[in-house]
Amino acid sequence: MDTQDDNLISVKVSSDRLEATLAIMPGIDRNYVTSDVVLAKAVAQAVQTGSALTKQISEALIAFGDYDLMELGAFQYVIAKGQASEDGQDGQFALETELAAIQQLSKKRAVQAEKNTKADEDDEHLDHRERSVIMVVKAGQRLGQIKHATDGTDGTDVCGNTISAKPGLQASLQFDSQSIECHDNGAVIAKIAGQLLLEGDSAHINPTLVINEYVDYSTGNIDFPGKVEVFEGIRDCFEVVSGQSITVSGLVEAADLVAARDIELHGGISGRDKGTLHAGRDIHAHYLNAAVCKVGRDLIVEKEICDCTVVVTGSVRSPSSRIMGGHVSVLGTCECGQVGSEAGAHTILSLGRADALDGLVRDTLKLIGKLSAKAAKAKAQMQELNDNPEASSLKAEMMTSLKFEASEAESKKKPLMAALEGTYKLIEEKSEPTLTVQGLLCQGSEIRAGGHKAVFTQSIQGPLTIRLDEIGEMVCVDLKSGSVTPVKNMAKLSPDESSFSRQELPAGLRKAA
Repeated sequence: MDTQDDNLISVKVSSDRLEATLAIMPGIDRNYVTSDVVLAKAVAQAVQTGSALTKQISEALIAFGDYDLMELGAFQYVIAKGQASEDGQDGQFALETELAAIQQLSKKRAVQAEKNTKADEDDEHLDHRERSVIMVVKAGQRLGQIKHATDGTDGTDVCGNTISAKPGLQASLQFDSQSIECHDNGAVIAKIAGQLLLEGDSAHINPTLVINEYVDYSTGNIDFPGKVEVFEGIRDCFEVVSGQSITVSGLVEAADLVAARDIELHGGISGRDKGTLHAGRDIHAHYLNAAVCKVGRDLIVEKEICDCTVVVTGSVRSPSSRIMGGHVSVLGTCECGQVGSEAGAHTILSLGRADALDGLVRDTLKLIGKLSAKAAKAKAQMQELNDNPEASSLKAEMMTSLKFEASEAESKKKPLMAALEGTYKLIEEKSEPTLTVQGLLCQGSEIRAGGHKAVFTQSIQGPLTIRLDEIGEMVCVDLKSGSVTPVKNMAKLSPDESSFSRQELPAGLRKAA
């Protein structure tokens, strides 16, 4: 063995032990380079032997045969390769696309708010009120998919040793079992409706939406199945819809609030003739100003109802409040501190009234009247034909047509009569046309009840009650003395065109009324 030649040939193993490289230096006797020498060098480095190594050595020697060491320098050729390990993938939770988009928008707006910057120019054409950053979910809705961690794949180095793969970490996100269900296939489903919250390493659904700041561009409009609590206020032109109740601690500007149950305003609403409140049950507010309010049950206002249009299906229970300007319609009883103002704000109170129901009765009566007139006209024409002794095919055809016309009109009247009866009974069931004023009923105030309206020509000091007597006339009862005075003695009376006349009711209902 020529020691010099032996020193000019070697097999080097890489630091990660994934490659073994044959290296031949210039000056070596080419006859010295044989497969046996190369194999011996490989074995000396603990490279795993086998057919694969033998094949690679042969290919290396073929390549070396055409290689010019003097011109190109040292010859290098990989004669063995290992297989790298593949580490396992970490587990993760992937939100559904629409929820992920909301999450990204929330992060974007948070950055914009922190930097005090506006929305991107690309988004200027969008209505940002409609782009909520709250992840609202329904019961049974798919929230996303859990991708479980994988173990990975082990590798092998050139020496035949196993390179162990690092297993992936399981997803750290913990799901609240009371509100979220995780299926074996990784699907994540909402058990309840509400706001999906991803906080730190936990996820849960809150059935109550709590907004610590204002409802504004940072939140977008709100449409939530559960309770909504707003700790600041609601800005102009924003909407808050709740499948349950809404509570607002601060000021509601010219916004729209709709609650299936109650609305509670610790402050009030300054609607500027644009804001609206619509509650399926009660509204309780500090004050109402220039707003349209529809109340399914009772209205309680502590301070004042000013220049509002209000429809209350239940009662107004606000003994300390002032009703100044606007129009308040109450199907039940109404109690307040003051009606109107000494400055003469035109204030209208409709007692025992529900505008939608009254309008339905009024329109139904008109339609019934038209159908009755149509039927009567057809019957009159039939009588004229009967009085004519001349018989002809034309007469028979006309009689058939008139009979059909009269019959059709009468048949259309039947469901209308049934609807009229049901609607009127609903009005009579809930109607309690009674106004109690604890303080002052101001001159110029207009009270509507029993198909009449009374515009008061003088101010009257309370406590007093205005109601209908046994014959349907408005009377004023002094609650201190108990004396009863006809309202016509202190107000100008006229028919209430906005309601319907009880005299127009069919005989059966008129008798009941």
